[in-house]
Amino acid sequence: MDDAAVADFFDRQVDEGRRPDRFARIWIHTHPGDCPHPSGTDEETFQRVFGRADWAVMFILAREGESYARLRVNTGLPLEIEIPVQVDYMRSFAGCDRDAWETEYWERVHQEKSITSQIATSVSDTASFDDWRERWLDYIEDEDHVKGGRA
Repeated sequence: MDDAAVADFFDRQVDEGRRPDRFARIWIHTHPGDCPHPSGTDEETFQRVFGRADWAVMFILAREGESYARLRVNTGLPLEIEIPVQVDYMRSFAGCDRDAWETEYWERVHQEKSITSQIATSVSDTASFDDWRERWLDYIEDEDHVKGGRA
């Protein structure tokens, strides 16, 4: 986490009347590879940013849906324990606007030219999210794309 960005976020939350123990306990982030386990930088950040909270959770989502979560409790006898997690991509939630997400996705995310023609020709700007998701899952399950050196 960028220290300045964290400080700005904290300032905005405090300005809105929230105490840090109400908004700074859960850290969710992603890893670009398929390993969800915390890096050294993750561990340092978790300690530096969340180390004083009574409790905090670090959650990491890696490629292909691999995940990791750990609960740290700093009251009484200190405790750190991995907690089982599962991500449900199909469930809607409050504030979810799938159409807006899909529109923004197609406006901002562009394919690299090196991706195989299997995906480049099967996904168009007018494909629905469900079509795109299904083709993407087929693509990552097909190990032929790894032969080119990119996953």
